[in-house]
Amino acid sequence: MKPKALMKSKALMKSKAYQSQSEYSTIGFRFSEAASMGLYELFAVGGDRVASSSYCWEGMQRADGPLFLFQYTLSGKGRFRLGGEENVIAEGTAFLAEIPGDHCYYYAENDEPWEFLFLLFRPAGLQDHWNAVKHQCGSVMHLPREHPAIRTLEMIYLDARDGQLTDAFQASSSVYRFMMELRRYAEEAGVSGARPEAIQKAMAWMEKHYAAVSGIDACAEAAGLSKYHFIRRFTAAAGITPLQYLTKIRLGHAIRLLRETDLSIEEIALNVGFSGSSYFIKVFSGIVGCSPGEFRKEKSYLAFHRLFFD
Repeated sequence: MKPKALMKSKALMKSKAYQSQSEYSTIGFRFSEAASMGLYELFAVGGDRVASSSYCWEGMQRADGPLFLFQYTLSGKGRFRLGGEENVIAEGTAFLAEIPGDHCYYYAENDEPWEFLFLLFRPAGLQDHWNAVKHQCGSVMHLPREHPAIRTLEMIYLDARDGQLTDAFQASSSVYRFMMELRRYAEEAGVSGARPEAIQKAMAWMEKHYAAVSGIDACAEAAGLSKYHFIRRFTAAAGITPLQYLTKIRLGHAIRLLRETDLSIEEIALNVGFSGSSYFIKVFSGIVGCSPGEFRKEKSYLAFHRLFFD
């Protein structure tokens, strides 16, 4: 299963510093067995720098769909019309488009030259994630250049340009990796936007004072809210109760102490804010799946130093 690579510029393959090149490449992929194997299908990845009004793509006139397009501006600006809405796609801005679809993206005369990267892939298996991103962020979004989603896009482009994506499995993995970074960005943006300043302030206070927090009353006071309103607003914004959030913080520190110190179970429980070892052991066992003592011995359980859970 070899890709049919469609190269605009062979000279660009000589340098990793694609930002400094005057020409870009578009690399296409056609793995015939990808769909039958249930893999995610990378259609094309590339970059370009345009400064001519002849650059214009009408979504309803495309014959290569169905496709999803993600295009990110590195510098300059372009235009993206979706339905009747016109958008300027400036540096650090991306747009999402379905092909075919009622959209048009183009370079407008007298704008700064438009430099961008893009990714095209088949919708199969990724429709729900794509829809979730659009629901949270819309069809036009701003992402910093250093965000993992954009870094992933850059690496896919460089790997493809340099002939590193040589089979359907690598191509599938690259598409899924990008989609997951984009989905994570959308979820983080949605959660961050939903958290009132008072709740963010309370979270920061809990992370700093987790070992000394005597109850939810103190957390509510840090947020400047009554206990009832604090619990209701915190749960709505974070998706878990204040007590569950505090427990996550405490268990994280307890795991570190179990791995890195010789403190007794009782001492660790008190150090991270539990009232005693009995309750600490009960909570720890329920979430981790073994007691703190068994976890420390490492005989039957994987030795890890940090734990992420929901």
